[in-house]
Amino acid sequence: MHLYIHTAGRPAKMATWKALTPSLRKKTTIVVQYKERNLYDEYPHVWVLPKGINRLSPTRQHILDETSHRYICMMDDDILSFGWREYPYSIKLSVATSVQVNRMFAQCLRWMQQGIAHCGISPRGRNHTVEESVVINARLCQLLCYDVNVVRENDFRMDRVTLMQDFDMTLQMLRAGYENRVLYRGCTNTRGSGGCGGCNAYRKPEMQSATARKLAKLHPEFVKLRDKQSGQYKDQMITDVTVQWKKAYASSQEEVR
Repeated sequence: MHLYIHTAGRPAKMATWKALTPSLRKKTTIVVQYKERNLYDEYPHVWVLPKGINRLSPTRQHILDETSHRYICMMDDDILSFGWREYPYSIKLSVATSVQVNRMFAQCLRWMQQGIAHCGISPRGRNHTVEESVVINARLCQLLCYDVNVVRENDFRMDRVTLMQDFDMTLQMLRAGYENRVLYRGCTNTRGSGGCGGCNAYRKPEMQSATARKLAKLHPEFVKLRDKQSGQYKDQMITDVTVQWKKAYASSQEEVR
């Protein structure tokens, strides 16, 4: 499995790169915008995006279109570390060792080789709410693994919405009958939303709300709109979504029957 860290506006930080083990770094490419092409010379593998690609949705789509690898993992650039549950069915997390980090990525690759076309690792913020080590048909974010052959054969796309393209992609695949897996025995630790760089360079409350409405239009049976107050936008009211992931997959099985 080849790893991609897509980054923008954070050349001096690159938290995810630092969190990876040496063996994983050897198969990791840093994906950068054209205007920042000279800021990442210290990294061994850098992929410069074409001019004009300066947002996350087209960046992720470009990776899917152009990669030469079948199994890939796309990661946010702000993963500070990885966590690990020492015991199955325990929600207590410790900082993952190098062996445990490698084990998480190996599990994602193994799933894809067994026919699971999309999978990932739980974010820390949601990890404590689930006792199971693995959840089937759930939200994928921050760290996304795909079987590129399946994605291309079905024309699943990540550039249909401006934001929340990971939501849209997961729903497309679940509705088409492709189960996913999310590893909850491990987790990703991030700074959270609101920092400089990344999507924060262009994400605005109006854009967030408009994307939520488009997502609900694309998946009306599985996405419900709700208004909430967001601290990320200085306590402004925005339109967000509630997604029924398992119902989306179940709908594909009903069509089969």
